[in-house]
Amino acid sequence: MAKADFSYEVRKLPTDPTWIEEYVVRTSDGDPVGTVAAVLERPGGERLLVIEAGAPPVRPVQRAVRWDEIDRIDHDAVAVWLTFDGDAFERQALELDPDRAIEEGEGEPEARRLSEAPNEEIPGAQTGSIRGPVDRTDWWKAFAAFAATVFTALLATLVVYFSGDNTWALLYLVPAGLALVAAAVGYRAYRDPYEPQPARKR
Repeated sequence: MAKADFSYEVRKLPTDPTWIEEYVVRTSDGDPVGTVAAVLERPGGERLLVIEAGAPPVRPVQRAVRWDEIDRIDHDAVAVWLTFDGDAFERQALELDPDRAIEEGEGEPEARRLSEAPNEEIPGAQTGSIRGPVDRTDWWKAFAAFAATVFTALLATLVVYFSGDNTWALLYLVPAGLALVAAAVGYRAYRDPYEPQPARKR
């Protein structure tokens, strides 16, 4: 991964995020690669999307991609989709040098943070019902599968105990399968918590 050689402006905490900051960033295959830390603009009008990944105690890593490498911004799903997959992201994104970060008002960085959305990027007014982020129903499915796992495990235990026949232990395959289903559905809900909405160009 290439490293950026320019200084850049960062939000001065506790300043609230603006525009698409803190949106989830996804590759073309749907995998999350971080959240939007900032949108930077360099001299000449070049615009960059800064993506932050990592959580305490690990020091977050910030990487930047060109603005034209954004496929779409979905304000309903609070997400930004890139035009390339995860492998291409690792190859093309620029890693920002934390030693070159300058807080707002503390100096003259080469790349400045956009503190508000440019007029051309503000979505047009909508008519009719407006939908915000919609949680997936997968959490309920995962809970139902977990409850069924507990119930069938208890039922299998009672059957084996009262029958005295260990052959009935095969019944434990049922709760084992349900446990796998609960884990898979729960992971899907954690990885992609919102229902997909129709794509809306920025």
